[in-house]
Amino acid sequence: MHYNEAVRLFEIANEIMDNVEYEKARDAAIEVLKKSVPFLEQAHVIDPEHLDTMETLRILYYRLGMDDKLEEMNRKLGREE
Repeated sequence: MHYNEAVRLFEIANEIMDNVEYEKARDAAIEVLKKSVPFLEQAHVIDPEHLDTMETLRILYYRLGMDDKLEEMNRKLGREE
């Protein structure tokens, strides 16, 4: 639920033309997005082969600048660079 709410908030933020207001809305979306990480990581522990969970975690790690975890997820997905 947190992830879907964050996506909705990002969509709203992307429509804001004022840069200061955009950044406030984007920051609020990022805070909600952060809340989804532990739930998705737990889902990954429960089912480490579930591709949708791994793809979602990869996107989260990218958007949140979690580079070490992003690299690890890319390896698991066979996207090593």
